[in-house]
Amino acid sequence: MASFGDFLAPVTVEQFRRAHLDRAPLHIAGAPDKFASVMSWDGLNRLLDMTAIWSSQSLQLALDCRMIPPERYCRRGHDRAGRAAWLPQPALVRALLHQGASVLLNDIDTLSPGLRAVAGLLEGALGAKVQINLYCSWRERQAFPSHFDTHDVFALQIAGEKRWTVYRGRFDQPIAHPSFQSLGQAYHEQAKGEVLAEVDLRPGDILYLPRGQYHHALATGAASVHLAVGATEPIGIDLLGLLFDDAVADPAFRRRLPAAAQTGALTAQIGRLAAQVRDWMASPPFRARLDALMAGFRFRRGGFPPAPGFRGESAGASPDAPRSSPEDAAGGPAPTSGHD
Repeated sequence: MASFGDFLAPVTVEQFRRAHLDRAPLHIAGAPDKFASVMSWDGLNRLLDMTAIWSSQSLQLALDCRMIPPERYCRRGHDRAGRAAWLPQPALVRALLHQGASVLLNDIDTLSPGLRAVAGLLEGALGAKVQINLYCSWRERQAFPSHFDTHDVFALQIAGEKRWTVYRGRFDQPIAHPSFQSLGQAYHEQAKGEVLAEVDLRPGDILYLPRGQYHHALATGAASVHLAVGATEPIGIDLLGLLFDDAVADPAFRRRLPAAAQTGALTAQIGRLAAQVRDWMASPPFRARLDALMAGFRFRRGGFPPAPGFRGESAGASPDAPRSSPEDAAGGPAPTSGHD
């Protein structure tokens, strides 16, 4: 995939932006090998072989709509930075996987060239910060209940099949803030509304969901692997960070506010500060800083260039790693450490 157009094909970029971006879900059927250079069973094996990079934050397990506590599949230890952490134990993880637990690998977009390429492509096309999670789940075992995400999602089906149930309900512009992340499941069940569509994803397919769109998913084959590519674009709240820097530099914003009893003085000072904010936001320097913020609204990724004569060796799967196909293990492959 050399462009956003290749990523979306046969849907055009113009069609996507006009009818779907931040508006409506979209299912795009693709060739089975469309994402072969991005992720595969072998690629998942290689990621899980890097046992030192995983913790209970980056590798999580879920079963029947509940997260599994880290003490059930981890042991206390220290991560690569020397900090105390829960470290996944392959034997414990594998045992839970044989019970039907799903694997969630968080923030993996820097871990391979293919993942970095997809993340960078979408960041450039959308002007958004992009991160990628991987979900590996088994037939008819639902990992997560109906919910919405606080960012746009592109679900890329890598292996197996998964049925996504998309509901008519859509929360209006949620963000990653506790007030939106702490709503109870009873609220979600009432707010999701009627079923809008049931979409069966097969390898090479994409499902786009605008943030706030209610959904859940369930593997329908022996095992399913998909990438959830989350895109977070600049929003109005990001302006407050730029205004804060201006306010810190202005003595008027550092001045003590009049007491609440001094109603007239307090109202007058608030009015002066509001007028200053309006002037800042209308000024060319503020617009230039905003333009720079939006132009650079992406994560910085990259790798060390190989040393002269370096020859990389492909990592083989460990005895506890997932097999290369669902048939190699009972009930499907079982990642060692390894939503919706």
